[in-house]
Amino acid sequence: VERGLRNAPLDAEPPARLLPRAGNGYRELDRAPERRFAPIVRHPLRMTENPSPNPLPGRARSTGSADPNPLRALVTWNPDSALPPATPGPALDGRPEWLDEYVRTADARVRGFEAELRELVRRGELLPVGRGVARWRTAARAAIARGEHPRDDEFRARIRASMIAARPPASVSGVSAGFLWGMSALSPWPDRVEHLVPVGHDAHSTRWTQRSASDARAFATLDGMRATTAARTVADVARKAPRSTAFGMAATALGVPVQGPPITTLTEVLAELEHLGPVRGVRAARAIVTAVGSGCQSPAEAHSLLLMLDGGLQRPSQQVEFRDAEGRIVVDAYWESVGLVGECDGSGKYLRNDRGNGRAAADAVIAEKRREDRLRALGLRVVRWSTVTLRDARAFLAMLRSAGVPDAR
Repeated sequence: VERGLRNAPLDAEPPARLLPRAGNGYRELDRAPERRFAPIVRHPLRMTENPSPNPLPGRARSTGSADPNPLRALVTWNPDSALPPATPGPALDGRPEWLDEYVRTADARVRGFEAELRELVRRGELLPVGRGVARWRTAARAAIARGEHPRDDEFRARIRASMIAARPPASVSGVSAGFLWGMSALSPWPDRVEHLVPVGHDAHSTRWTQRSASDARAFATLDGMRATTAARTVADVARKAPRSTAFGMAATALGVPVQGPPITTLTEVLAELEHLGPVRGVRAARAIVTAVGSGCQSPAEAHSLLLMLDGGLQRPSQQVEFRDAEGRIVVDAYWESVGLVGECDGSGKYLRNDRGNGRAAADAVIAEKRREDRLRALGLRVVRWSTVTLRDARAFLAMLRSAGVPDAR
């Protein structure tokens, strides 16, 4: 417990009820003549010897020149706040490190800080991210400073908040679980977090969560939260999500990465679909994962295939191998009937070292040009496109047709 005013004389005028705020000071809410001092409880984790005078809460006191690294000065999310961090909900696995970024309305109400919480939300220092859960704005800024995309950070925060407030045996599922597994989507993240509960439990959806009842054979723990396995996640996404999302996530999960094994395998996903039985969407899901798992190595390739199929073009053979005097060449797409090779160029191969062997971006461009010359020397024609080309479906299909890609029969 801390006195509302420091070094106040005993005969001083009764102080106002004080609200902690960002910076070295307090904001007056109302007068409290019945109390000589307004005690403010601070959580031990948020106690600081020198409160920060900076306008952003959670920043350490400046000691001179500005630090170019905005994270180095980050000491706590809001050292001047009396609000305690969120208590771990029963659906969480222990106490994850990220829990201190969040505040629960129920915790604030029990400790008598409900008015302070509402005021911090009104001022934008706390951001509502779930039912009865808010997150410190400084935590979001720190994540973005680390390189997290704002939309990814927002969706991750909503997933965490949903599990803070959830009760077992709820688990993260669908697109939300795919996000935790590191799968990419070709469409924006959904507005609601998907939860899976066993049959017979409450499957009522809310503004923040979308619940469905189904029995899963196994679960995984991701980021301190219970989630469906990678194979079950792909199966659920392929059954329920939009086709673009299903193609993108399936390609990320089934594609072979540069290093390490894939997230899951086509065999495991098909086994999960078989376990689900004759439920709605299984047949379409099986067709999607089979199409993607037969050759798509990236979300961009999956997006290309999706546009080709929806645009009425002939489906190409994928990951076809050719050989010449210098060795083997594996291409992304090949239309044998017209002798045409298709190459989907993601920016990654030019913006980072190629497969970790230390080659610079310029060397990757030269190697790719040499690779194309080898294909042309075999009598093949080559058409290339990038992720930018895929943004305009009509232009992409027109380019392929002009290159000679036939329509599907």
